[in-house]
Amino acid sequence: MGQACLLGIDIGTSSCKVTLYDIQGNLIAQASGDYPVSRPSPLEAEQDPRDWWEAAKRAIIEVVNSPGVDKASIKGIGLSGQTPSQVLVDRQGNPVRPAIIWQDARATREAAWLRDKVGRERLQEFLGMDLPIEPTWTPARLLWLSRNEPGSLERAYKILQPKDYIGLKLTGEFFSDAWSSKGLVHLITGWPVREYLELVGVDAGHVPRCFRPFEVAGYTTRAAAEETSLPPGIPVVAGWSDALCGMLALKAFSGPARGFNLSGTSEIAGVSSSDTVSDPLGLVPVPRELTGEVAILYGPTQCGSDSLKWFMEAFGPSASLSPGGQLDSGRIAGGDAGAAGFHELIREGITGSTLTSNSSPSSSSSSALASTSGSNSALGSGLGSTTSPTPGPMIFLPYLRGERAPIWDPLAKGVFLGVTREHRKADFIRAVLEGVAFSVRHVLTTAEEASGVTAPSAALAGGGARNHEWNQLRADVLGRPVEVLEVVESGTLGAAILASVGAGIYESVRLATEGMVRIASVYEPSTSRRGKYDELFEVYKDTYRALKGLFPRLCR
Repeated sequence: MGQACLLGIDIGTSSCKVTLYDIQGNLIAQASGDYPVSRPSPLEAEQDPRDWWEAAKRAIIEVVNSPGVDKASIKGIGLSGQTPSQVLVDRQGNPVRPAIIWQDARATREAAWLRDKVGRERLQEFLGMDLPIEPTWTPARLLWLSRNEPGSLERAYKILQPKDYIGLKLTGEFFSDAWSSKGLVHLITGWPVREYLELVGVDAGHVPRCFRPFEVAGYTTRAAAEETSLPPGIPVVAGWSDALCGMLALKAFSGPARGFNLSGTSEIAGVSSSDTVSDPLGLVPVPRELTGEVAILYGPTQCGSDSLKWFMEAFGPSASLSPGGQLDSGRIAGGDAGAAGFHELIREGITGSTLTSNSSPSSSSSSALASTSGSNSALGSGLGSTTSPTPGPMIFLPYLRGERAPIWDPLAKGVFLGVTREHRKADFIRAVLEGVAFSVRHVLTTAEEASGVTAPSAALAGGGARNHEWNQLRADVLGRPVEVLEVVESGTLGAAILASVGAGIYESVRLATEGMVRIASVYEPSTSRRGKYDELFEVYKDTYRALKGLFPRLCR
């Protein structure tokens, strides 16, 4: 039997990622599987949970059958996944309807009703947290289901999250954790509040049992073992949302004043503090009672790397697409054509020239990156273009599917501002990259304002952290050092950290994090660009304020 190892499974928006780690956090093997998103209308976003399981099975089989992997050494399985999503399953664990995923904003009327008739304070009392009353959050979704699809709720036995569905397939048990099921249970107790559930039209029996994220919720069954090549009897912990697993892997819980950025299909940014804030300014607070260490204030955006995916699909060469015609915006590295296309796009936007090979950019030391950054005269759309004559600045609002934090406007639209006859394709790409970075800065600075804490740096992980040119641009836009993890797939690493505690390998989450997480490189911001980016950031925020009243007029 080889050294003990841990399996992390992350159910993302565009793909399932499965990674095997040793107990020091070193990557042993990894695989992924893609699946589509269905969009019946502009505000709707759904997925078939069976697609998640098929992708997970393929990835697990690939990992456990990789050279040098000893299946008997897998001591625990951790789960991570997109939230908030609603997976309605019957008593046999079969989905009764497609899952409503986090991007879905159909419940606009229900959110307005909850704001007007129930209010923030009463919902906070019911749920144990100050949850934004928005269409993309669980309370409005539950009310929408009860009003529009009561038959689906009648057929449903439990309401799960995506990672819970994978846990069900692995163990045969219905379970979740309080954070992933926020909006369905009281955050601190993990128990359903009957008065609240009656208000939104859901039965308390729909709520699964909630465990702490590192607690063992079940064991791999013989049926799951036959489908996945895993041995039966492996402990499976309840897991956490992809956001909190990512924060765990970014050491956000290790102390106050830690800034972080999880980069994938969407961006998640925030800061840790000693105490829970009284007014989160529309962001999502994670209380100290949940982490056991610090309070967290964070916000999710709607279109991070997905903005690049959109640009490539709309204007890029078809050769950049993967064989299935899909781009995985959450995974911007690897050997497939889609990943190479992303690197080409980023390089073109930042330097004005495309990559001459399909290989991923090599990593560089922070000092080398800083010196290269300072001497680069091609500063892109915001700071001077790669074209001649020099066009003026261009701003991009990455609100392609509306926006979540910090503005919470499902009707917002994407915008290019400042376009002139002199701008070229590279300038638009650069504007997209800067726009995503500005959206991160908007969330991060809002979190700092609400908490009264200033983060001296920002730890970065996720698929978007794989490109060093974009990492440098992020540091420049944020105006602070960006620390990139050695393992950027933070969802699976965070899940594996939780599994290590459940398996008894580490005594606590804090000790597991110290033993399994390392920083690979630091990107220092360019001091010469700081003033210009500060100025453009104000234009970025003012652009939305100026156009906010026009967006509803563009909706059908």
